[in-house]
Amino acid sequence: MCTELQARLAGIPLIDHHVHGPLRGHVTRAEFEALITESDRPVPPPWMTQFDSQIGFAVRRHRAPLLGLAEQASVEGYWAARGEWSMEDAAREATTVGRGNAARVYGLSDD
Repeated sequence: MCTELQARLAGIPLIDHHVHGPLRGHVTRAEFEALITESDRPVPPPWMTQFDSQIGFAVRRHRAPLLGLAEQASVEGYWAARGEWSMEDAAREATTVGRGNAARVYGLSDD
């Protein structure tokens, strides 16, 4: 690959363009976990949750700091902090430059 192309590609933030619309109301933890995976298969062992999967690790890694938590907050801590937000605030935070600047964090804003 030529150096010029490498330089141009290095300057482009990677964005996952596959997104779902915001939730319209509160959901249970089980409902939330069903929504964070695209899989139609149940989690193999009965003791495991979606938070124990790669997507669960990523949700906590990227979303927990926006809730004022450490990147690898406990599942219980993450779920409790998330539950303190209204659905409107959570949607606004995920789609605009809100109090955690999610749009900037995810490369959706130049700020």
